[in-house]
Amino acid sequence: MKILILDRDRNAMQFLQNCLEEDGHSVVVESIRKDALERVAQEEFDVIAIDPAPLPSARQITLPLRWERHDYYSYMLLLGHNSEDQEVIHSGMNDKILKPFDPADIRRKLDHAKRLTEFMKRLGAGQQVASDRQIFGQRAFYQLVLSALDRAARYNEQAFLLVMRLDNFAVLEKEMGPEKANDVQQALGDYLSSLHRMSDFLGHSDKTEYVLLILRPSADTEPHDAAERFTVALREFQARYESGTRPEFTLELWMLPSAILAAQAKLGNNKKTEDFS
Repeated sequence: MKILILDRDRNAMQFLQNCLEEDGHSVVVESIRKDALERVAQEEFDVIAIDPAPLPSARQITLPLRWERHDYYSYMLLLGHNSEDQEVIHSGMNDKILKPFDPADIRRKLDHAKRLTEFMKRLGAGQQVASDRQIFGQRAFYQLVLSALDRAARYNEQAFLLVMRLDNFAVLEKEMGPEKANDVQQALGDYLSSLHRMSDFLGHSDKTEYVLLILRPSADTEPHDAAERFTVALREFQARYESGTRPEFTLELWMLPSAILAAQAKLGNNKKTEDFS
């Protein structure tokens, strides 16, 4: 990934740069906010890591950076010695990396960043597909997710993404033929659109990946409850097909804005499955 570091602490910045470059990332470093803004205006960064010191809050930095490239979503990391989770979100950040840096923590946070940035790129690059069957097309769903991320920063509103992938579409095409495989995909879309609540949004991130955007859950258990409900439903959908031509699924529950993987389930053709916990 391409990463921008904005930090006046040269020793910390050098340590972080070395860790990132060792893992194959492309890194740009800046110590002056104005120079960082000019960089962001000219280049697209997957991740922007910021230590706002001596400012008391990073919000004065993150908002101009967001406005500068509102057409491109960058994952932002707050760097500091002690940052509360609510301060991270209110500052418009996605997550934090505490000083002194721990290389394992850096890699873990970059995994979260990669998950969300690649997802946003898929949505943003998608064609403007009209919504149908109560399923939003990629571009429309992109705007909904952007809005959810923005509201997290403005109002501390939590949101979740339930990502549901049809893993073996290519195998189904080979075994059943393209027409019948497309029928499975069409039936899946119809089935999922009949299940979600009206307060949630269902969208495409690509042809074989559906995503449920869960906004403002009223209870802590609500996102996991939704994930379990869709896991059961997809297992029932599998049962419609003969063994060997059954669709296989991976379900992932992501917390926004961090994109931390809260839970995962895999539904294959064998007897062993992994459920949400």
